[in-house]
Amino acid sequence: MKDITFIVNLYKEDPLLVSNFYSQLRSIYKESAVIFISDGPDAIRFGDVNIVGENRLKVEASTGLWIQRYLTAGIKHTTTPFYIKIDPDAIVLKRLEIPLMGDVCGAKKYTPYSPIKAWRPHAGAISFSREYILRLLNTKILEDKIYQNSRVYKEREESIFADVFTKTGAIMHDRKDFCCGTLRARERGEHSCFFHK
Repeated sequence: MKDITFIVNLYKEDPLLVSNFYSQLRSIYKESAVIFISDGPDAIRFGDVNIVGENRLKVEASTGLWIQRYLTAGIKHTTTPFYIKIDPDAIVLKRLEIPLMGDVCGAKKYTPYSPIKAWRPHAGAISFSREYILRLLNTKILEDKIYQNSRVYKEREESIFADVFTKTGAIMHDRKDFCCGTLRARERGEHSCFFHK
């Protein structure tokens, strides 16, 4: 699918895990662009398109800026109508059969610890339309101090999404084919996300 770009964030993942993920993704999505973004100079590097951030941003002080960086990198390097941010410990099982639509797609998950009690797609595999990314970045909402140095948000990408999607009026679609597990699964060495189960 030439209309999808995959965005994969890296930090200290096992290079073999990343290599296996990439091989599997490439076997199914041969023609899609894949952009790897290393979160700071100490992060691992991988792939043909690998952007290395000057600083580690997925920390309590700057998670909003981390999201902003990977979305900006995606639209800067390709012009596809859709971008899928996917974790490198995900397993891609087959191609999407239902086209992507709306602003944001993913498996529905509620975020009880977010100040705004709203559902949002699971962050393990989440799609954004190019149009929505441009709209979101234009608002500069991810630079808001509320998403930096906050005990509520910490490294919780999903809490920020719950707030930001609500505040920007994102049209979200619950996708059963973006099936995601939990961080406990990741800690056990299992895949945390099953993309198109």
